[in-house]
Amino acid sequence: MKYPDLRMYNLSISLLLLSFGVAQAREFRLHGNAAFRLSQDHSTDSRASLNGFSAEEGRDVHSPPPVWPDTFHALLTGNTSRGLQIVDLWYDWPRGRNANLIQSQHDPDGILYDLEYNNGTTYYFHPETATNECTAIPMGVGILPPDWLKNATYLGRETVDQYECDKWTKADFITYWADVTTGHPVRWIFLEDFMDMNVIRFEVGAVMPDSKW
Repeated sequence: MKYPDLRMYNLSISLLLLSFGVAQAREFRLHGNAAFRLSQDHSTDSRASLNGFSAEEGRDVHSPPPVWPDTFHALLTGNTSRGLQIVDLWYDWPRGRNANLIQSQHDPDGILYDLEYNNGTTYYFHPETATNECTAIPMGVGILPPDWLKNATYLGRETVDQYECDKWTKADFITYWADVTTGHPVRWIFLEDFMDMNVIRFEVGAVMPDSKW
């Protein structure tokens, strides 16, 4: 099997996307499982809190950073530095697993399955190829917890794709927009290796059938 260019999936999203890991520095991943280090005390600035900027700064208080549902399915479109993507993101926190089914503009092997588990292992395979060969990679960190945006920095409100959104950033790595009414994600951009993901559909409680894992 042609081994996927993991730089293209260096966020996991697929959704992506940001997983908290070990001791002094926590590991951050989304869409593809590359690890990015976050300090535990990322947002300790006394001028800000989870409920918004302080009164001294003259800003309105806003809701805390959104928390993901325990299970959901998101249909995403992605504009990346290496081409366009359509991604089915299946997040399943109770079962400790996350799936990105990635259709890439320049992948001749069809849909790439990126299956991530809380034991720190990720599996990559193309089910449409004749061999259906699977590559397992020990990442050493699990999937994103639902509250991975905790201590994110609030950037205000913007209209994105016709939705009024709260805008957040974290670790100079991701910018994230959430619908002010539902808290559901609308868009996120990974800044280090440009990947702009837009949410077409977000289904709370949806679970990918066990037969596909």
